[in-house]
Amino acid sequence: MSQQTSHTLTALSWPAGKQPSATVESALVFGVFFLAAATLTPAVNEAHYLTKAKHAWNASWCAGDFFLESPDAHLVINWTLGWLTCFFSLPAVAWIGRLIAWGLLAWAWRRASWALVPVPWGSSLSAAWFVFLIARADLAGEWVVGGVEAKALAYGLVLLSIEGLARGEWHRVWIWSGAAAAFHVLVGGWAVVTAGIAWCAEGRCRPALRRMLPSLVIGFALACWGVVPGVLLTQGKSPEVVNRASEIYVFWRLPHHLAIHKLPAKEFYGRVIDNGAVLALFGVLVWLVAKTPPLRRLSRMTCGATLVAGIGLLIGLALVDRPAWAAKVLRYYWFRYYDFALPLGVSMLLTAALARTLARSKAAGCCLLAVLLAPPVWHYQDVLRHRLRDSTAPANRTTKPESAWIEMCRWVATNTPPEARFLTPRMSQSFKWYAERPEVVTRKDIPQDAASLVEWARRMRDVHWLKEQGKWRRFSKLTDQKEARLLALARRYDAQYLVTGNRPRLKWKPVFANDAYAVYRLTELEQSRDSEK
Repeated sequence: MSQQTSHTLTALSWPAGKQPSATVESALVFGVFFLAAATLTPAVNEAHYLTKAKHAWNASWCAGDFFLESPDAHLVINWTLGWLTCFFSLPAVAWIGRLIAWGLLAWAWRRASWALVPVPWGSSLSAAWFVFLIARADLAGEWVVGGVEAKALAYGLVLLSIEGLARGEWHRVWIWSGAAAAFHVLVGGWAVVTAGIAWCAEGRCRPALRRMLPSLVIGFALACWGVVPGVLLTQGKSPEVVNRASEIYVFWRLPHHLAIHKLPAKEFYGRVIDNGAVLALFGVLVWLVAKTPPLRRLSRMTCGATLVAGIGLLIGLALVDRPAWAAKVLRYYWFRYYDFALPLGVSMLLTAALARTLARSKAAGCCLLAVLLAPPVWHYQDVLRHRLRDSTAPANRTTKPESAWIEMCRWVATNTPPEARFLTPRMSQSFKWYAERPEVVTRKDIPQDAASLVEWARRMRDVHWLKEQGKWRRFSKLTDQKEARLLALARRYDAQYLVTGNRPRLKWKPVFANDAYAVYRLTELEQSRDSEK
């Protein structure tokens, strides 16, 4: 070990007897995550994933819902948390899952932080910076600390693999990454790829592949619990269906995650500039403080994630005139791990820079600490201010006012048969959460298998769009359509009820109405129409 490296390690060390309790530090990191994500339920994806988990354990719940009855790609999360829906309400399961996910993230973050930058309370500072960067400088909309879903737990396991990477314990890297892939195959998969890049960059210091073979086999075996369901989503489907499903997924439903070059120019360039600034900061920090083996490995992993994202961007730009080819490749979320790895790398390196400065000069270190606290403090006060101003649950922000939406859903849950199927607003996300009734189709509830994806797109166009003179026109509300068309849709999809905004009203009397929403019994509309003939 070089003299410089030895000095750096000493500067970043702390007397064992004076180290703060791991439990206390983990609790503080948990508090950082709690403040960042403790919204009312349901969060944006909770109404999507937890209803799927509930249906997996009770097939009679919302039976006949197109999305819930489509094949599932996240079996492990359904098995580990889904059973709770048999005993607790969905909001209770969401909070139990959040506490588990945030607890795992906090515990794993503290472990990874001490493996990379062994200074007391450093994990809290790096966690605050991580939350700030991933919220303010993301490239493709990824998040880590939020509602409960498969990737929230997967990232906690990835942090344990990063602890192994920092300590040079490569067998732990592959096992924990494989476990992460079991929960979310793409999170764990890209963790393996970027760790592999870091391993290759170790040169002569890296362990031989044959020595890592047992852990690679164990990691792969664990990952199969996520890989196999993913593979089955396209199994037995024609190439035309699979290709069409990829194009729908990448370019129609999720371009903001998968094909960022398709974003509006102002938004695209804004994200690129923001990320360019963070990358520049990362480069400076690597040059200044990445002197220890753990920080060098972390930097190489982060560079690997940046390389992956760069390749994804180049693929999108190079194949801009060949969307079918581009969709086959871009569907694998090339930017996802970068949005996690860059904030992680910068936050850990900033903590290391603070530790080095404090070791040399307490006055300079205190000044740097004040500077480093300012951005996350500003971010948190902004988050809390907006949360106090608007306490709407994230999944209900597309169906405001929230109170009217929930009132309508609860009326439906009490006054309609459990098997009744509903035509609901295109952007609704939490109808099943509150009303516990199946829906025909919504934008948020997109299936994962190829055949259902194509069917989802057909239903969306059929229900919420109209082709006129060769061009597609989207309806802002279901009641913007003619009554005869709504009745035809009801017959086609065996829907008995219609939920829509209260303005404009149909000419028939709703069975429920408040200031914002109305419910129509479509069978009554059909009978009224027949009586008028």
